[in-house]
Amino acid sequence: MEEFNIADFKPVEFSDKNVLLPWILRFNPMSCEYNFANLYCWSDVFQIKWMITNGRLWIFNGRLNSLGFPLGRSISFDELFHISEQMRAANYSGNIIQVPVEYVQKYKTIKHYFHLKIDEPNTEYIYSVKKLLELPGRKLHRKKNLINQFLRNHPHWLCKPMQINHFEQCLSLTDFWCEIKVCDKIAFGQEMLALGKTFRKFDELEQSGLVLFTEGEMVAFSIFDRLNRNTADIHFEKYNPTIKGAAQII
Repeated sequence: MEEFNIADFKPVEFSDKNVLLPWILRFNPMSCEYNFANLYCWSDVFQIKWMITNGRLWIFNGRLNSLGFPLGRSISFDELFHISEQMRAANYSGNIIQVPVEYVQKYKTIKHYFHLKIDEPNTEYIYSVKKLLELPGRKLHRKKNLINQFLRNHPHWLCKPMQINHFEQCLSLTDFWCEIKVCDKIAFGQEMLALGKTFRKFDELEQSGLVLFTEGEMVAFSIFDRLNRNTADIHFEKYNPTIKGAAQII
């Protein structure tokens, strides 16, 4: 069995990109928890650390006191349980997050050793590009109506790629969004910290973005990059809540 030592983990730094990004893309993950820009920009908030050992990438979330399911070489249940026990012996929770459903189905005895829980508040959602383009059916009818309202009310709207000169406007819009939404100030401050790190390394992190304008005013923006071979990861998206349809347009 592999000996696992939390002391071997290191904080995520920008210089780790050349190691982590090729590794991540090689294994085609479906979770934003394995996106390098996400790991780097939120590393201070969540005290994120990483380690590659025995053909596997491990991510430790210090704020959640939890170890992410490894990316890379397959791991048996005996190995996973042994590592969890080592973490517990070192005064960590031993919790494993991001465990694939297929893994739980394969190792049916896992329920005798772990308490299994679906983390509903933090589940990820996936948009279909085809559905976003066509907005078919009754379920998406309201979204289509809001888009049509926006187009009628703002016929001269403009959407273009994000550039460095848009950053200050993005921050101002984010502040306004929080003010109107009466958002959680602590969580918002953490998001602003991550957004600031994104802007400072925007090009180097290979980020893409869109900005939406009406009458010369920015009313929405989106920041994203590649997650895997066929999926993009949206990191930040904000809009002017007083402009109907701005959220749906972006």
